[in-house]
Amino acid sequence: MTKIGRNDKCACNSGKKYKLCCLTKDVEQKAKDAEMCANGQKESNEDTKICMEYLEEEYTDHKVIDITTLLNTENYRKFQIANFNSKVIMVAQKTDSNKAVFATRGEEDSDMMVLYRGSYRTFNLNDLDQITESIDKMIQTRMAGKEDK
Repeated sequence: MTKIGRNDKCACNSGKKYKLCCLTKDVEQKAKDAEMCANGQKESNEDTKICMEYLEEEYTDHKVIDITTLLNTENYRKFQIANFNSKVIMVAQKTDSNKAVFATRGEEDSDMMVLYRGSYRTFNLNDLDQITESIDKMIQTRMAGKEDK
């Protein structure tokens, strides 16, 4: 895919130059996407808060965000790429709108997902005590720059 220049014809086929057509809209969308990936959603339900509180206590130098309502198959990769080199731990609870992401990345019975630097763990919130070691190993491995398996 080639990058469109400011003075090139707009990709929307309006016949206008990109800078006079879709540039502003694209810049605003990129800023909106960056905000979404960096901060997640504003409100979290009680189940998600339980998982987030554990992660916040364990990783005080990291930011923990809830992406439950924002996560879908189209932007899963966007979240992972945007936060790959940052200290952001993402948490999502399975809902009707994101269940396809869970289905392709873990057991369909799982109701929670923790994402960090390109890796993830799916689990049931009731099993949080049993999965913490696996989550910690994932985070420590990725912090060391190693591949998580």
